[in-house]
Amino acid sequence: ASTHPGEEATIADAHVRLRARFGDLLTIIVPRHPARGPAIARDLAARNLIVSRRAESGHIDAGVEIHIADTLGELGLFYRLAGIVFVGGSLRAHGGHNPLEPAQLGCALLHGPDMANFAAIARQLAQIGAATQIRDAQTLAQAVARFLDDPSARHDAATAAALIASDNTNVVDRVLELLQPLIDGLPAGDPDARA
Repeated sequence: ASTHPGEEATIADAHVRLRARFGDLLTIIVPRHPARGPAIARDLAARNLIVSRRAESGHIDAGVEIHIADTLGELGLFYRLAGIVFVGGSLRAHGGHNPLEPAQLGCALLHGPDMANFAAIARQLAQIGAATQIRDAQTLAQAVARFLDDPSARHDAATAAALIASDNTNVVDRVLELLQPLIDGLPAGDPDARA
């Protein structure tokens, strides 16, 4: 999810590696910037993949191999449908995107080597086997195949990821709790002091 240029080609290559073994495999790509949807679809169709776009048809026909979810506000839907999520922005130097969102919705997590934007969370996920780091199309295909072959491994990784997500959901509340004494110490009569 939230893929960046170059990552879609890696995902497509992994899909091609997997489709002979998992004939009915549907890969959903959610680009970070939905406006890239038409270009991604063209690039993947040029690879002889059967592609559809959410913004174009709103549904997925039988036989579609890769569906481009090029709309806004629907990540939760696609996380729930997928069960296995590659966290975009992590194969190239973009620092990765938030792995807690798919973790909260019961997904097994895969990500590339660059999770700098969420380094502490990525470490927590790795320590308990809740996420799998991949490097390229081959390692992505291997990780997906492992989860498709062994649903209990996918379930265990997703459950572990959900635990980390649960541990991190109250961060804002904890920060506010720590700041409250400072806020309470501000002069009550000065409305600008609280702004």
